[in-house]
Amino acid sequence: MKGTETAWRLGDNREHPSADEALFAYASGHWHLISPHSETVSWTFIGKEVDYDLTFIYLESARAHPDSLATMESDGLFELFEDQVNEVTIQRGDSSSRFWLTAEDPSKPVQFIDP
Repeated sequence: MKGTETAWRLGDNREHPSADEALFAYASGHWHLISPHSETVSWTFIGKEVDYDLTFIYLESARAHPDSLATMESDGLFELFEDQVNEVTIQRGDSSSRFWLTAEDPSKPVQFIDP
């Protein structure tokens, strides 16, 4: 319905009570970690941080063998911002990988090297 948009007010003292739930639902639908067997890894919402126009979303998955992580995909917020860049950091133990995903380059291979 027209005119029924929700004012989420992320990080504001008037933040909508369902903001975290809505943010998790959106993130789950737009940020995907895909296994080599084409299975999407399930997320758990850990929380968020809001710093002016940046929002950091923290998601966690069950621990997986590094070979089971194949591709990180994102189309989050591309429908709202033409120049949107999603910085994604995936951490496993002491190793981490960082990616910048854009509408032109929305997926990256994930590889961890055990020490």
